Amino acid sequence: MEKKDEFVEMRVRTIDEAMKVDELIGHLTFNQVLDDEEKMDIMMLDGQNFKLLLEEVNEPHRMMLGIINPDEADLLYAAVNDPEGTDATLPYQTVHILKELGVTVEKVVVKDKVKLLHRAIVTLRKEDGSVMEMQLTLFDALVVSLIAGVPFYVNAKFLEDPRSGFTKSVPNTKALLLRLMPLKGLEREMEECTKPVIRNLESSNMAVVPDPAPTGDRIGWGSVLLGNYRFPWDRAFEISMEIRLGAFTEPHKALLGIYYK
Repeated sequence: MEKKDEFVEMRVRTIDEAMKVDELIGHLTFNQVLDDEEKMDIMMLDGQNFKLLLEEVNEPHRMMLGIINPDEADLLYAAVNDPEGTDATLPYQTVHILKELGVTVEKVVVKDKVKLLHRAIVTLRKEDGSVMEMQLTLFDALVVSLIAGVPFYVNAKFLEDPRSGFTKSVPNTKALLLRLMPLKGLEREMEECTKPVIRNLESSNMAVVPDPAPTGDRIGWGSVLLGNYRFPWDRAFEISMEIRLGAFTEPHKALLGIYYK
């Protein structure tokens, strides 16, 4: 006789960062990390992700691990702690509109996987008692169940297979590393890379328009400080920063066409 599938009720146990970037990168530079295959493998797998741990409600409290991105982690955290605070999201509006139409969300059941993606069935009941079903991904269905306040069931076979966790893909390596590398590390690299440029500026003169300048039409640069680095759109080829200038000085002198302080 064929064994029937067993379904167990699950709940969210924890939502944690998948790794500590500071500890992994340490004092390595951007290029050093990029050239370290082992570290990049770890970051490509876990770097931009959060670990979602689902726990069986009843004994023996088996677990199911999922990997989600930061936006999903924020949404899930809100759905767990303050469902009404998710009112501007699609899952909340879906549940709300269904309720307005007289359709009640009854339960969510994760039954199977299709091409490594868990599929969940959301059971809906209309006012006349008839039942409808809506198919969603595991994550979307989990958020719907939390907002609607209904049970979330998982096929027990997923709790017995350690490979059954749900994951997300990651972006290209440079963009990922740029987004994850601690800001202090990027600032340290910028300081090293810009030293020759800053040194050249601080010993150079500039023309002043309109006159008069303190000593003719030229004045010397004062101190030049860079800070508040930003990387728009996570692009590895673009950076924004603040440039702070100190008080201007008397013109610097030149020796063989090279200015010096």
